[in-house]
Amino acid sequence: MKLNLILIVLLSIGCTTKRAFVFNEHDFGDLKHGYPKKTQVDTIFYSDGSIKGIGQFAIDSQGQISNYKTGTWTEYNSNGSLKGIGGYKMGEYVNCCMGGPCTQFYHYKIGEWQYFDEHGKLSYEVKYEPKSLHIDTSCEGGDNLTYGLIEEKNVIVDSVRHQLNTIEIEEQDGYLIMFPSESEDKIALEWKNKHVP
Repeated sequence: MKLNLILIVLLSIGCTTKRAFVFNEHDFGDLKHGYPKKTQVDTIFYSDGSIKGIGQFAIDSQGQISNYKTGTWTEYNSNGSLKGIGGYKMGEYVNCCMGGPCTQFYHYKIGEWQYFDEHGKLSYEVKYEPKSLHIDTSCEGGDNLTYGLIEEKNVIVDSVRHQLNTIEIEEQDGYLIMFPSESEDKIALEWKNKHVP
């Protein structure tokens, strides 16, 4: 009984405060500059086998390749035409997990990007600038994270800018979708299952 009470108290404290110890915070090395300690170039594919993208993925401290993009990427439309070329960095924020605070990792777009239409014709050239934005988490008060946003608000219409500012991270069962709020002062998250078209 005492053990259960102590465990409940520890879990409650762990989910309302940020402590000096955070689980898995060094899984990718020091991300101070947005780049993991180790990477591996790989190719990702659409379900029909056509190439979706070529670039680097972060490798974690256990030597496992992750789903987090980093460095320069070349992305393709499902018809094989060029879709986009640009860079990614990795970021992290603290969430409250079952055992206390834990690090959540993500990737975001940074620097110059070129986007092409379905025929491979250049549509947009934009620049992503790193911004500190708030994210609501299961920890009291949430956290701040670094996220790349398109600065040139007059170059493209809002709906296109919102689409280009959205990041999709593939997980085992679905996709974590990150996007800025309308006021672009905070990040929102959505989950999309893989089996849902």
